Amino acid sequence: MKNIYYPDNEDILEWLSSDTDEWPDSNWDFCVISEEKNDNIVFRLANDRSCHMQWFFVHCLYYLVGEYWDDDSKRQRINQLLKMADSHVNLEVTQWENEATEFLSGKVSFDPHYWLNQAFQEDYTL
Repeated sequence: MKNIYYPDNEDILEWLSSDTDEWPDSNWDFCVISEEKNDNIVFRLANDRSCHMQWFFVHCLYYLVGEYWDDDSKRQRINQLLKMADSHVNLEVTQWENEATEFLSGKVSFDPHYWLNQAFQEDYTL
């Protein structure tokens, strides 16, 4: 990998092709979402049932909302991903879209544990 802390699409794909499911860094989810250039690949892999780490990329969508919902400039990224979710998405991404839309419209309050750790909730299955 060229840079674990500022990964690009190639770094993400290299991780996916490695023999391990372990994250390259304990903050790998944050590293992946901190780069706007990764948004499209995160969205694509979150929708890819053949991706053995699909759950991680669905988690990244939730993490992105949890990390950046109150940052106007970065919230535009969330809005762009929500627009992408209007078509050709699987159940998990549709659920993310619905929950993110409800939260961002003020219908539910912010729960950092949920948004930043959604993939690790007891009832989460993919």
